[in-house]
Amino acid sequence: MSEEYCSLSILNNRLIFIGGEEQLGKGKLQYKYNKKQGFFEIALTPGVISYIEGLYPNIQCDKTVQNYKNIFYDKFQLFLKYAKTKELDHTDNINIPIIDTKEINLMPHQYFAIHMNTLLSRVLCMDDMGLGKTYAAIYTALIKKQQGCRRCLIVCPNSTKTTVWVKEIEKITDVKYCLPEGGANKREQIILDFMKKNETDINYYFLIINYEIVCKHTNILKQFADYQMLILDEAHYVKTMSAKRSKTIARIRPCYKLGLTGTPLSNRPEDAFGVYEQFLPLIFNKNFGAFRDNFCKTESVTGFTKEGKEVTRKRISGYKNLNFLSSFSYMIGYRRTKTDTLCLPPKQRYEITVDMEYDQEAIYKEVANNLYSEIELIDEGTIVIQARGILSKLIKLSQIADGFVKDAHGQNFWLPNNSKIIELDNLLKHKVESLDNKIVIWCKFTEVFNQLMKRYQKYGATGINGSIKAKDRSGIIDNFQNNKQTKVFIGQINSCACGITLHSASHMVFYDKAMLSTSSISQAEDRCHRIGQFYPCKIYSLTAIDTIDERWNTIWKEKQEAIKAVLDGLDYEENNSEEDSFLDKVSQFLTKEDFLRLTSYERKKVKQ
Repeated sequence: MSEEYCSLSILNNRLIFIGGEEQLGKGKLQYKYNKKQGFFEIALTPGVISYIEGLYPNIQCDKTVQNYKNIFYDKFQLFLKYAKTKELDHTDNINIPIIDTKEINLMPHQYFAIHMNTLLSRVLCMDDMGLGKTYAAIYTALIKKQQGCRRCLIVCPNSTKTTVWVKEIEKITDVKYCLPEGGANKREQIILDFMKKNETDINYYFLIINYEIVCKHTNILKQFADYQMLILDEAHYVKTMSAKRSKTIARIRPCYKLGLTGTPLSNRPEDAFGVYEQFLPLIFNKNFGAFRDNFCKTESVTGFTKEGKEVTRKRISGYKNLNFLSSFSYMIGYRRTKTDTLCLPPKQRYEITVDMEYDQEAIYKEVANNLYSEIELIDEGTIVIQARGILSKLIKLSQIADGFVKDAHGQNFWLPNNSKIIELDNLLKHKVESLDNKIVIWCKFTEVFNQLMKRYQKYGATGINGSIKAKDRSGIIDNFQNNKQTKVFIGQINSCACGITLHSASHMVFYDKAMLSTSSISQAEDRCHRIGQFYPCKIYSLTAIDTIDERWNTIWKEKQEAIKAVLDGLDYEENNSEEDSFLDKVSQFLTKEDFLRLTSYERKKVKQ
């Protein structure tokens, strides 16, 4: 097609190209042809614009394209300057509108974040945990309200609805929020009532809903947020494009979309696929196969299901072009670390190793040897097909290392003289009784949570696990933060490791880490290591010698190298549903050798 008929514009956060497909097809662009409208939709990036302008030097670009290029260039240059600085240069004319808020003090890096958030219509803030992303997001939403936005939908984990968002909104502004609770019909009626009030009073502005139920209210959420504002807290929750909640959120068409996550690649580099597609539509053309071919090394494996059916599957065995993948982050947002932006005290890590007692060791060895023998008989291809089931069996090893087992009736019972408990008792006696510190203890299993809650009532122990309702969590956290008699907080890591603030404690203990992702552990650590912390954070990990505790750490560190490569690229000069669970993800790239290492047992040390 002749250049005089070619044009480029922006619509719904996509580039709209009117012209011929022939030349586009010769390049490496991902695009979609809209038959109804007769144009091509392409991911909105400066690189794509430059590429098309190179193909058609005389192409007609409307004002939206030129404005986007200017804004993006300014954003990019400013971020290069401020990625590793703790103060603003006021000669750069970094201004944010004055809005009506309660008295709050924004730190320089938050001030700059608000400036960045308001530049583009879709932004992913990937700042480290503990940098005050929530404050900046609420302030940004209030600016958008002042500029004409009528409503703001906040989607967040259930654990942070009241403990973070309600608390921070009330601290910053008198603008009204809606927190729908109860059954589906009741929640929907609450939202409808709130929207009716919003028709005459735009101070009815924030709707807060959790990821776990977002897909149950697709139509009404679209009605609320279409062409308005959407905030996704812990945006890595939408990394799986096939998940219902991801599809629901993708169907919402806000004029402005802001994502917050301190762990943009929570488990693997391929997590970037879903998150990036949410904030830069068509960047991978919703084609995971193409994404995998570009950034993953694969191999075909053939194995058998439990039912004996032969299955051939592509298995990701490594990664490639990670520097190129990391460059996409420039297009959708920004990332800064606490080291670059804050003068926080350091983290100090201590590994406390314990020997299992004789009875505990005997039970562990028997279970480990049986699993080892079972895995030895399975070929590599079948391991890949059945990996999730095998990994689930390893949970029993982790439970035994923690000090409890299930009897023949499925009842949990604690083993006597549990070494981890003894070491934890000694640590609390020294840190809490002698030195009057507060301490946070993280664990995986409900049985461990319940045992520790009973055991440490003498320290005023409080805590949160999956059974604690969202509306009750804020009071529990406030009690730990402000009550001098409440010395111990116990958290079940998959239930409350995101979003909350526990910086009244500078000591924390991980009772167990096996079967946890690095992102979960980092999230938990940063409940204490964040703005407002004035003391070095001392982090203790209890590890049973030569058990899955030790071996998981070793294997998982090896698997993290690929993620580190992508996160390093972001350094411009770094309560899960079943469908989205960590174990489902990690099982896909553990090898037979990894499983054998996890189940092998040779006693290294004899208790004196």
